[in-house]
Amino acid sequence: MIRFSRAIAALCLLLSASPVMAAELPVLFIHGFCSSAETWDETLPQLSTRRYGYDAPRLYENSNGKAAARTLVTASSRTFRIDFSDLNGGFDLLAVANVPTDRKAGELKVVIDAIKQFTGAPGVILVAHSLGGLAARSYMQGTGHDRNGIPIDYGRDVAALVMIDTPNQGSRLAFVSGFPQRDECILADTVNLRELQPTSGFLRELNRRAWPAWAPVHSIISSNVGTDSDDVVNTTSQDLAALQQYALLAEVRRWVQTFERNGVLHLRVHNEPMTVSLFTGIIDDIDGK
Repeated sequence: MIRFSRAIAALCLLLSASPVMAAELPVLFIHGFCSSAETWDETLPQLSTRRYGYDAPRLYENSNGKAAARTLVTASSRTFRIDFSDLNGGFDLLAVANVPTDRKAGELKVVIDAIKQFTGAPGVILVAHSLGGLAARSYMQGTGHDRNGIPIDYGRDVAALVMIDTPNQGSRLAFVSGFPQRDECILADTVNLRELQPTSGFLRELNRRAWPAWAPVHSIISSNVGTDSDDVVNTTSQDLAALQQYALLAEVRRWVQTFERNGVLHLRVHNEPMTVSLFTGIIDDIDGK
């Protein structure tokens, strides 16, 4: 890992170098609620080094509104992870959970723009777990804004969005958490938790927006055997096509998988070999393999 003071300079140096061209588009992994880029640590060793490379640098938007790196970016980097921040250069989970998801969409845009500039690619493939899928949707569907509150336009630079157990219609977690005096992230009363209420203004606005044309989106829908839930998000909420306004769109696709119960499925589903095989197969199709 490189120090934050050196990370910005390191990324700027790499961004000024000749871009690395590759047949496949770069992939950006997006973490979910009360999490960080470390959530993908068990996923990365399962990926093909030929397609995804040997590293997955952790990128973020610094306090100056520029892309920076928490870990080393190399000339061969083509798989990346985002760390959402508190917008002041910090990564405390509770503070991050108090940054609205529409603002996280602005962070996402900064990182996507940096990846495009570095790799020379016209766009990226997004793989998002949980709330990360809502941040991606916010960017793509036009509800995102920058740190000054200015709306950001979708750059039509997402070749595909793969959402893993994303709570498109909210989560039951919002009903069992939200205690004002708690300091554990998932139990505390935070902005992101309130946004996960099925009746939240954030979800109402997001779900009334049109889906951008020519932007494939894949909902990976997971549950335990004999249930309709991954212990946190029910299968209807995970399924973007369950919303009437998106149900008949050619760009919207769904993939269903079921697991034997073994702890809280939502917290591990993105690292499960079955899930990894599913989303890498989707990416293979995008690559034209």
